[in-house]
Amino acid sequence: MTIRDQAVSPGPKISSLVRKMFEGRSCEVLEAGCGSMTHIQLPDRCHVTGLDISADQLSRNSHVHERIVADLQSVDLEPKYDLTVCWNVLEHLEDPQLALKNMVAGLRQGGVLVIAVPLRSSLKGWVTRLTPHCFHVAFYKWVLKREDAGLPGRQPFRALMRREIGPHQMKKYLEALGVHEIYVCLYQTDHYTHLLTAGGVMSWLIKAAGILTWLVSFGAVSWKWPDVVMVYRKP
Repeated sequence: MTIRDQAVSPGPKISSLVRKMFEGRSCEVLEAGCGSMTHIQLPDRCHVTGLDISADQLSRNSHVHERIVADLQSVDLEPKYDLTVCWNVLEHLEDPQLALKNMVAGLRQGGVLVIAVPLRSSLKGWVTRLTPHCFHVAFYKWVLKREDAGLPGRQPFRALMRREIGPHQMKKYLEALGVHEIYVCLYQTDHYTHLLTAGGVMSWLIKAAGILTWLVSFGAVSWKWPDVVMVYRKP
């Protein structure tokens, strides 16, 4: 895996990349596990299909033209999509490789797959893996001030963080499925950036814990860039 970029909020960069790929033509887009939102600005003249296991989440998504209520791990997709976006979904799945296989099967020749996941090897990834879900709910409620945190259909959703979502593991698996990496970017989510820059005790604790972990792990555990977005293309 070759890191091409680092960014605070990669949405504009990814949006620009995919818009250039499909400039001047119509395209079929699959938002896989999209819930109620989209994370990038999709190409013009595109028909967007939203797929999610929650009918309630999909009903609140105003960006999609068509809705499929299904499990990404078991859905049977026709090979008709020019672009598939799967953003912060795989970390919640029991078998992310099944989801990857289904998404690749749903791509046309020349189709593009955009995947965003937390880095398992980051400080954020380790904390997510080692703490119970109730800790994540409390963090969203008391630190991020999300009053609806943990309610049905509201973040944070339970994160399983399987080994298969590691970027190197995904690269190996996806290339075995016949798609090739064209762009990789490490990034910070908006709320992580806010925590680092807001000042106060929480910012200090995160930075101190991150630097200490980075030193102890000899640079193996990232604290500044806790998430990764990868772009693949089907030849």
